[in-house]
Amino acid sequence: MSPSLAGSVFCVAGKRAAAWPGLPDCRGTTFHGLSGADKADIDRGRARRARSIVGLGVGKGEAKFEMVLDGETLLIIEWIAAALGVINIGLLIFRSVWNFPFGIAMVALYIVVFFEERLYAEAGLQVFFILAQLWGWWLWVRVGGEDDRVPVRWLDWMSRAVWITVTAAVSVNLGWVMHRYTNAVLPYADAGIAGASVAAQILLAYRRIENWMLWIVIDVASIGLYINRGLYPTAGLYGGFLVLSLIGLREWIAAEQRAKVAIRV
Repeated sequence: MSPSLAGSVFCVAGKRAAAWPGLPDCRGTTFHGLSGADKADIDRGRARRARSIVGLGVGKGEAKFEMVLDGETLLIIEWIAAALGVINIGLLIFRSVWNFPFGIAMVALYIVVFFEERLYAEAGLQVFFILAQLWGWWLWVRVGGEDDRVPVRWLDWMSRAVWITVTAAVSVNLGWVMHRYTNAVLPYADAGIAGASVAAQILLAYRRIENWMLWIVIDVASIGLYINRGLYPTAGLYGGFLVLSLIGLREWIAAEQRAKVAIRV
């Protein structure tokens, strides 16, 4: 391996491994160009890195190129995203439309973080979040204006049943697809969090109080998932999200009750 390729990992999968002398079989644990510490890190599955993977057809086999980026840079990205998330939720609790730009910046950074950890549903979910938050921003400005607090209300029971059924069905099917066709880790947990997050984001855009209940469940599940993947700043962020979601639920319930009293008066 030439010095210019140090820090990258090359491997060959399938029966054609012998046709590529000097390169390890992807099925093994031998990696060229990495120190002993890096090898141990990969074996533990806790490497903090962003991957760029390009598949190259080699007859019936497949060659795979994997580039490892600086882990410290990725950690900085994760911390910045976490800080933006705290600001986003703080503004959201008080129903300020200015929560959206911070939320959009946060999820854009998390695309990189989650893709690196092979949480593909979570990474794809961030793309949805960008579009959903732009849409939600537009809806909130229409309803309350840029400086006003928007009104909120509950779903009816039939709507709740429909949301729960559809969310569960989408999550299970997405989990099966990821399990069958990708190398995603914890595909069903990943898909469940992604499916529930889509539902919660849509309910948030429509200013339904139930969005906070879903976020509470999502936060609890996410903490466990991110600890499992070694994403400790993000796990800590979601611990903060859990507390803020409880506060948000209380605040929105109180706001809805105040609105009812004002209508009666």
